[in-house]
Order: sequence, then structure tokens, then C-alpha cells
Amino acid sequence: GTTSRTPGYAPPEALQGILGQAGDWWSVGITLFEMVTGSHPFKDAQGYWWTEAQIYAHLITNEVDVSPVADERLRLLLRGLLVKDPDHRWGADQVDEWLGGGSPTIHAPEPARVDSSWRFAGFGDGVYTSLSDLGEAFAADWSAAASYLNGRGKDALELALAQTSVAARADALFMQHRRG
Repeated sequence: GTTSRTPGYAPPEALQGILGQAGDWWSVGITLFEMVTGSHPFKDAQGYWWTEAQIYAHLITNEVDVSPVADERLRLLLRGLLVKDPDHRWGADQVDEWLGGGSPTIHAPEPARVDSSWRFAGFGDGVYTSLSDLGEAFAADWSAAASYLNGRGKDALELALAQTSVAARADALFMQHRRG
């Protein structure tokens, strides 16, 4: 009944305060992934944890990549446990079927939708309704933009960009930046 969580193990719906058994199965999946691979999907190459904002920005447009898991059966289990939609995530029935040698169905996610009413109010005094407007505001005061992006603004911008048509490219840039 508590909303406390460890971001690297919490399900995507936990950010919205949604709790339930489906979230526990997500956490089992993340823990199993870590045990099998010896790494965590939300740590960078140097072993540093991603921030909560980075994790959720990544999960808006991406699935957890289970390709590092060599065993096909374990990969199937992880794909079922790490479905982002809690209504379609595997639970006890599907895990029991898997343990019995079965291959329960894995819900295929729908493509991410881009919100056409995108707004961003994190930089300066403006409210931006397009990426062009935001880019122009950054260009108008590079010093303030650099300061903003070197501070807490980076996480806010990453989450905001994850809801745009450039989500995949933005995520790749932020990932590249994190890796150095």
C-alpha cells in the first residue's frame, strides 16, 4: 500500500501512483534480468544508475531490451514480465504456464503516440508549444540554455521530448550523452 519505490525496479505505472501485483511481476522481471545478465538495464556502461526521469523517458518509447539474455526460454519469460502495460503483463497464471514448458502469449505494444498538444514550460518564462519555439528560445540565450541543461532541466527536457515526434532521436542523444 505504499508508494515508495526504487526507480530501477519500479514498473512504469508506479510514476503515476498505480500499485498492484502487476508491478511486483515487473520488479521480478527486472531482478531476474539482472541476475541472468549480471547487469541492470537502467545503468550506463560505467555502472551508474540512470535517474528516474531518464528511466521513464526511455520507457515511454522503448521496451526493456532483453536481447542480452542468451537463453531463449528466459528471454520469453522476461519479455512477458517486462510488458509496460500492467493489464497485459504476465502474472502468476502465465508464469505457471511458462514453468510447465508452455509459451504464453506476449502482448505486442502499440506504437507510441505523439501528443499533438505538446507543451513545455520548463525553460525561462515561456511556454513552448513546438520544438521550433523551444529551439529558438535556447538559441536566443545559449548561456541560460547551457545552465538549464547542465542542471535539473535536462531531465525535464528529456521527459518532454519523449512525447514528441523526435522521441527516438532525442532518447538516443541523451543515451549517448550519458555514456560520455
